[in-house]
Amino acid sequence: MAGKSAANRSAERADQDARISDLEDAQQAQAAPAVPEPRAAQSSAGSDVLSQLTELVNMHDRGALTDEEFSAAKARLLS
Repeated sequence: MAGKSAANRSAERADQDARISDLEDAQQAQAAPAVPEPRAAQSSAGSDVLSQLTELVNMHDRGALTDEEFSAAKARLLS
């Protein structure tokens, strides 16, 4: 039973790492372009960050992210 529990934790950790990686990739894809975006595009970029932050909060609330993981991912998202 302990082996199954450890395997489940390991799988959850891998899934969690993949989701954090996806969020980081999405944030990097939003890097500031050389030409400023029109206002409409800027507001959609802001809402994307908001949706990513909301997903982080949901993951933290579900226990998929520890406090430290949540803080680190949030800092990367907001920087």
